[in-house]
Amino acid sequence: YQRRVRGNKGYAICVCSRCGFLWSFFAKVLKDDGFEVTVFEKNSEVGGVWSKDTAYVELCTQAPYRLYMFPELTLENDKGYATAFETQQYFEQYAKKFNILQCIQLKTKVISVENTSEGWEVTVEPEGKERRTHNFDFLVVCTGPYNNPFVISFEGRGREVFKGELLHSSQVQHKDQLANKNVVILGLGKSAFDIAAAAASHSASSTVLFRSPNPMVVRKGMGNKVDIRYLAFTRFAEAFLPLWRKEARTWLWDSIIRKYFPGLFENFWQNISKDAADTLGISHSSPLTSPLVLPPEKALPGAFLHAGIAPPKFFEMLHLNKIKLIRTDPNSAQLLPDTVQLQDGTKLPADLIISATGYQQFFPFLSSELQSRMSFSKINNKGAIRMNLWKATIPLSVSRIAFVGMGASLNSPMVSSVQSHLVSEYFLGRLVLPSPEKMRQEATEESDFLQQAFGDPQGSFIGPYVGHLIDDLMRAMGLPTQRTSNFLSEMFFPLDADRYASLADDRSRKARGEAVQRFYFSFSHLLICVFCVFLICLLL
Repeated sequence: YQRRVRGNKGYAICVCSRCGFLWSFFAKVLKDDGFEVTVFEKNSEVGGVWSKDTAYVELCTQAPYRLYMFPELTLENDKGYATAFETQQYFEQYAKKFNILQCIQLKTKVISVENTSEGWEVTVEPEGKERRTHNFDFLVVCTGPYNNPFVISFEGRGREVFKGELLHSSQVQHKDQLANKNVVILGLGKSAFDIAAAAASHSASSTVLFRSPNPMVVRKGMGNKVDIRYLAFTRFAEAFLPLWRKEARTWLWDSIIRKYFPGLFENFWQNISKDAADTLGISHSSPLTSPLVLPPEKALPGAFLHAGIAPPKFFEMLHLNKIKLIRTDPNSAQLLPDTVQLQDGTKLPADLIISATGYQQFFPFLSSELQSRMSFSKINNKGAIRMNLWKATIPLSVSRIAFVGMGASLNSPMVSSVQSHLVSEYFLGRLVLPSPEKMRQEATEESDFLQQAFGDPQGSFIGPYVGHLIDDLMRAMGLPTQRTSNFLSEMFFPLDADRYASLADDRSRKARGEAVQRFYFSFSHLLICVFCVFLICLLL
């Protein structure tokens, strides 16, 4: 059973966004395909979490800068990693170059979305103005996974008597907010690392409270010699992950090596974790870990949900004893007027408490009835939901709507760029969808797999499965998954935007009925060549 969703160029598309780096590329793809696009953006500038509205102090890219770029605009950055300002400037430069800014309405909050027989009715509230209602044929949600801050509130545990400030990490945007204060940071993820390092330089004290340590990888591994892009951002590295789908199975790797040599897969990630711990000075043999507070309890790849690339400044400050780490449950702490009291009675001076506790994913502008029709389900009483999306993009049972960039990954911009092409194919009516039952089955299996692999209750964390998901999207569009000319570059070179620069042309050629397949020298070709040479040698 196959079905197509009818589409038509010139139809209007609404993009609800607070994840600015996603909609800029997405809007370009849709404009190039003939759609009229309107973007509602809550922030005051392009950039999403990288904008001045939400970027916390000393925020920099988690992954190497090149992995944050789109195919049509790649820049060189000698540092390898970019600050929030540099990243925001890149996305703004992209939007200006391709005339995307004319599509956007900044400082505009989406209040509600209603599904009608004609498409979508979207009510928005521009800053300082009255609410307005617009009608669109298609709807795309690009709010991303970092939209609704989660803050430990301390309600009933002294919040009412605490004289200091209690902020989410996204609200700490200037070093002046930290100056000469006793700062207590809750959590030990990427934002906690960055803010703790900043506080160590500008505050009276910098203390981090965390429940359990997370595994880290370093910017350069193998003795600080090899860029992490070549160790963790390649198809070769992904080949050591648990098998994503049967479509990704290969006869040699999965049917033989994975089956008969399982220790190779465990050792690969153990060695990456050990190399990072040794480089950072937090291995079990390091004096820094007495008592042992930093070596993680969970190993990669299962712990990727909370893992990150270690920011060097944090560990520099840690070794200089300018950051204090305390392993405890922040939810058990009690607030006093100028103190945080831990469960064991320890009292910490506190003028500023920062919740570096991440975000929860939910959509207040989508009605409960609509979310139910799309098979979204609540997973806690704070509003967080579990999404069931086909190919992490298209919801079930409701047409003319798509979600882009919902699953956090090690390379969100590139995943989202390929998703954008899939959505355009979907709206154009050129995407062949499975039956509703098959879509539901695949979406549920994928969500269950990700939940089991990473312990993510929302079942949407893609993590290191960048190539796997992109291949899924490419197969759905009927396009080749190999994007280089040979298996060596395909497997061992980083997955970056350059590989997908011709995706729009590939789609156009396929729509015209032309062949898209390009020559690819595979490992099987190499074996055939070796065998032929062997035969020739025997004959001679």
